[in-house]
Amino acid sequence: MEISSSINAEWEWMSGENLSQEQWAGALGEIKPDVIVSCWSTPRLPESINGELPVKYVSHLSGTVRHFLPRTFLERGGRVTNWGGIVGPTVSEHALLLALASLRNIEGWKSVINTHSTTAMHPTFRVETASLYRRTVGIHGFGHVARKLIQLLKPFDVTIKCYSSGVPRGVIEEAGVIPCESLDAIFTGSDVLFECEALTVATRMSVTAELLALLPDGALFVNVGRGELIDEDALFAEASNERLRLALDVVHGEMLPDSRFIGMPGVLLSPHIAGPTLDHFAQCGENALDNVQRYLRGATLHAEVTLAIYDRMT
Repeated sequence: MEISSSINAEWEWMSGENLSQEQWAGALGEIKPDVIVSCWSTPRLPESINGELPVKYVSHLSGTVRHFLPRTFLERGGRVTNWGGIVGPTVSEHALLLALASLRNIEGWKSVINTHSTTAMHPTFRVETASLYRRTVGIHGFGHVARKLIQLLKPFDVTIKCYSSGVPRGVIEEAGVIPCESLDAIFTGSDVLFECEALTVATRMSVTAELLALLPDGALFVNVGRGELIDEDALFAEASNERLRLALDVVHGEMLPDSRFIGMPGVLLSPHIAGPTLDHFAQCGENALDNVQRYLRGATLHAEVTLAIYDRMT
């Protein structure tokens, strides 16, 4: 997408890679931008950005902005947009992929293929596959990802329970699923539990050993949210005794090469790739530039980040 020639705007490209905080602050002071288009590598903006710089609007290419944008920017009237719900479909698709791959025990396929013989037990018994159809599913969270996931799950004739703190019961009912009053209620009896909640001070480590113990033997726990939502010691204990299956796109610290879950039986890992797929990255850029045009024209912005949304971000 090109910025319309009818908009009189000057652009300057900067790479945030290996840029120190001092260099970043100096560059901002020299350029004095009115608008910043930011991404994952953008260094943190100064706490005093509103007072010292003319920046009034930040168009963020990805999701959370907490890592680089101080809350005071919004408090003082600064405006921010992000990718909103455009990655909900791809993250929910990945969550479903993890669930199906784990239930069908994809990591056991290779050994069966390599040792297959006409006299051996049927591969289905050797791999110990399971189906998602007509299962009871719990979903922790009710954001863009959870709502898209609900749509993907319904053709499987599953019973879906959902809980997210602060989300009204009626809103969840409108999605055609069962609203629960607590985390205990969604963990109890769920054959598959999807973790999609946002990471906040209130939700950090909210999935405890006691909650995991409420899942039935052989249940599947899928995490496409954040690793720090979970008591990882408790999750590791459940994986060690092979009582639960795990399918994880995120772990604590997100350092998968060093994760203690690597190589564990019944654990399927993906390298934090549930977000936009390669063919969807262009959409993130188009969304950001569209919002810049809207801002410069004084039009309504899409996916604007309010203080309430900011506070629920990871």
